[in-house]
Amino acid sequence: KWLFWWVYGLLRTGFVSGELNQEDVGPSASFDRPSQVSFIFNLLWKSRYKTKNSLTSVLHDANWRTFWGCGLVLLIASLANFMVPVSLSALLDCIADIDDDKHDGEYYQLFGLDYG
Repeated sequence: KWLFWWVYGLLRTGFVSGELNQEDVGPSASFDRPSQVSFIFNLLWKSRYKTKNSLTSVLHDANWRTFWGCGLVLLIASLANFMVPVSLSALLDCIADIDDDKHDGEYYQLFGLDYG
């Protein structure tokens, strides 16, 4: 949800008006313009023409910053998703240690967890 915050206003505009125009999207960065992207791609493609040319290597050379940046964001998001149940379990264990023995397991049942 945090990664796509910018889409909600665009979707709302398109839903209300029934269509989206280029003015609704706003200006793009200079390095994202089709003329710039095609220029860089063609430059890299021609420089590798006589060597072993690979579409994937040219795409990686043209977009490596975006590729690694997105990979880092995905890694952080995956680690955060993994840490939620681990953190919740540690929190519930801490609360259970503080609470009386007669209420053991009550917090686990409250969150829908059953540890027997």
